[in-house]
Amino acid sequence: MTRIYQQYQRRISFLSLIVIVAWGGLGFRLFNIQVANGKKYHEQGQKQSQTKEILPALRGNIFDIKGIPLTRNIIQYTIAADPSQIKDKIYVAKELSKLTRKPVNYYTKKLNNKNNFTYLERNLQKKYAQPIIEKRFDGIIIKRQARRTYPQDNIVGQIVGFTNVDDEGLVGIEQIYNTQLSGNDGWIIKQLSGMGNVNVTNNCPKLEPTDGADIQLTIDLEYQSVLREELLKQLKKTAAVSATGIITNPQTGAILAMASVPDFNPNQPNKSATENQKNRACTDQFEPGSTFKIVAATAAIDKNLVSIEDKFNCENGTFQYRSVTINDHKSYDILTFGEIIERSSNIGIIKVASRVGEKSLYKYAQDFGFGASTNIGLSAESNGTLRKLRDWSKISLAEISMGHEVGITALQLAMAYGAVANGGILLKPYIINNINNTNGVSIYAEEPTVTRKIANENVMNQLSQLLVKAVEIGTGTEANVPGWQVAGKTGTAQK
Repeated sequence: MTRIYQQYQRRISFLSLIVIVAWGGLGFRLFNIQVANGKKYHEQGQKQSQTKEILPALRGNIFDIKGIPLTRNIIQYTIAADPSQIKDKIYVAKELSKLTRKPVNYYTKKLNNKNNFTYLERNLQKKYAQPIIEKRFDGIIIKRQARRTYPQDNIVGQIVGFTNVDDEGLVGIEQIYNTQLSGNDGWIIKQLSGMGNVNVTNNCPKLEPTDGADIQLTIDLEYQSVLREELLKQLKKTAAVSATGIITNPQTGAILAMASVPDFNPNQPNKSATENQKNRACTDQFEPGSTFKIVAATAAIDKNLVSIEDKFNCENGTFQYRSVTINDHKSYDILTFGEIIERSSNIGIIKVASRVGEKSLYKYAQDFGFGASTNIGLSAESNGTLRKLRDWSKISLAEISMGHEVGITALQLAMAYGAVANGGILLKPYIINNINNTNGVSIYAEEPTVTRKIANENVMNQLSQLLVKAVEIGTGTEANVPGWQVAGKTGTAQK
């Protein structure tokens, strides 16, 4: 009896020791979890029972100088529900029915769905969704979506550009200023139930999205429309491959209109050739022909190498300059410097350029902005082509003086002639008037910027008068407008 008792006593003591050690280990583990590392495990548990949902920001819009919208966001709402989170489904169904005027049983069927997610309404306009938003029903999920549209269609497509399905800018202002237009998304932290369902409540941690900034362009939609119409007429009349035009304010450098045809509709970008999306006014270069004669003319006047009445022998329309034969479109004998510009004599301008010399001709071409970006800030702007002086051939002086062997953009040419109009100041072109944040506060505004002074006002006034004569009695009479004083210069490139 004693021996048996002793055997059982040893076993009981051993088992008791095991139980004590086990309880001690469990207690230590509980202490470690709840006290020593309680904060750490609490945070981990919170993370595992939460989900973060992105609240997308609304993209900012683009406007013309008068505030006419060039883009729009069509706001639509999707209303969904997690039936497991709705306690009184009949009440919610009745309230939704009052707001949408749909039958109560339409919603009760959906809210009694066994799934954890069901759509109630799609593509609702804000005026219909807003009352539902204000009710703040638990278990009702509301998502805002925006579809980007372009109310002016083709008119400003190449300037404004368009976005992709993810609301990211792909072309034009939409692409260049994508960051400013996009804004910053918000978020909401939602709790997950033990089954992994989302508990939609009204006290979830939340950061509201910051909608994108609005951009106002210097473009005047009325000017833009007229310019595009005229380009289309000329495209049809001349059977040209493309046509480009720009309207600027020569006193500020602001771009009032800029168009190229053929163009495209940003609402349906895939229905036109990708080539039509280019803003040719600043991406494509061409040989300027006689429009480039203002360079040699400015240099000659500015350096006092000619006077308006100086006479030049224009060789009756044919002139041998080194290894090339130069022809005029008409046979001229003796022309004054002024008449050379008015009648666009190639032979005459070469003789003027010979007085100017290669170095000065090159310098004034650079001063007018040729061979360099205008820094307007639009995508894929071309620098044009103006070869270094060391790369000129023996006939480059003659060729360049009459607008050959060089490549320029329409924008460069517009800014150069703007410098003649404003008294000799080459301005930086700009197309952004201002950028306003979502509260309407200006965060950026463009101002006139001087690139350089080309020549003094007296020089440019003399040249301007010659360009007026070119329109009134010279080669540009088709541009003459009765009652208006128009200065201009014709130009023909060679193939």
